[in-house]
Amino acid sequence: MSRITISGTIGSGKSSTGKALAAKLGYEFLSGGQIFRKQARDLGMTLEAFEKKAELDPVFDRKQNDVLVEYLKKNDDTVMESRLSAFLAIQSGIDCFRVFLDADEDTRITRFSGREHIGLEESRSMIREREKSDSERFMDFFGVDHRDPQLYNVIIDTTRLSVKEAAEQIYERFRAWKPNERISGN
Repeated sequence: MSRITISGTIGSGKSSTGKALAAKLGYEFLSGGQIFRKQARDLGMTLEAFEKKAELDPVFDRKQNDVLVEYLKKNDDTVMESRLSAFLAIQSGIDCFRVFLDADEDTRITRFSGREHIGLEESRSMIREREKSDSERFMDFFGVDHRDPQLYNVIIDTTRLSVKEAAEQIYERFRAWKPNERISGN
């Protein structure tokens, strides 16, 4: 079985790195963020309005979590990006290589600003608000801190890494991994 989950902070490079890693391995790539955005579109809501609604009702997260878990159960050779993917895999008894990506706040703000085409201060405010909301929601609804290092086989700081370098680091550590083993991060 060859499944990899990528979790991390906003702007750490989860999606970009996950796509690059999947391409390198010849694996499928699934983004939890895209599923969340699709749920918002299906309800005719903006992402911001949908996030506010999700803060109050766990049904939205549970629906997304069910989709992610079913996908992991049914698909080998996959890279899944989602902040709760490692927790969901552990909770569901799905053995996979679990990665957490992080970067310093200024780097994440700059990346998010460029991706969303907004100013740095707006980016800083949005990241802080969203991370606070997500962390509180995940703890309230699921009793999990998605930043807990015990959830992951490896933790990688992407502050000074390109997407290609981050994907290569994950690839090398994944190749050395043995199921049910935690290996060191940087």
